[in-house]
Amino acid sequence: SSGINAEYGVEYVREMNADLPGVENLSSTELLAKDPVLVSHFIHKRFEALLDFMLTADPIGKITNYFIRIEYQGRGVAHFHCIFWVDGAPVIGKNSDKEVASFIQKYVSCKLPDKNQEAELYDLVDKYQRHKCRDYCLRLIKSGGKWKKVCRFGFPRSESKLFQLHDVLSCVIGKKKK
Repeated sequence: SSGINAEYGVEYVREMNADLPGVENLSSTELLAKDPVLVSHFIHKRFEALLDFMLTADPIGKITNYFIRIEYQGRGVAHFHCIFWVDGAPVIGKNSDKEVASFIQKYVSCKLPDKNQEAELYDLVDKYQRHKCRDYCLRLIKSGGKWKKVCRFGFPRSESKLFQLHDVLSCVIGKKKK
C-alpha cells in the first residue's frame, strides 16, 4: 500500500469489508489482498479525481490532449504513466533549453522539505517519494574482483542544487555501454 493517502485507502477497504471476521486485526497487506477488486476500483477512482482536477483547474495550464498508460506492479497494484500536452508549453528541440527549463521549474520541484519546519510533509515525502533500494532494483555486479549490489536505477544519486535538462534522445535510448 503506497501513496500519500495509503492509510485512507486501507481504512476505506477495512470499512467496506466490515463483515469479514477479524477484519480489524488484519495488517494492511493482508486486508488489501482480501479484496483486490475494491482496491483497484479505489485507486482508479482516486486517479479519475486527479485527472478531472488536472483537466478542469488547469494547474499546469490548459491541457489540450493527454495519454495515459496503466501498469500493474508485481503485487497487482495499478500505477499510472501520463503525458499531458499543455497549450503554449515550450517544445523540447523547438524552443530553447532555457524556455523548457523555465516552464518545468514553474510547476515541478524536487526539494526535500525541512525536517524541522515541515515535519509532516518531510515524513510523507521521505516515505512515499524517495527511492529505497530493495531486491527489485538491486543487481549483483563484479567490481574490482568483488561482488557488490548496485541499484539498476542508479541510486543513490548525487544531489544537485541546479536544474538539469538532459538530452531527450539519450534518456530514451539510454547510455551506450563501452
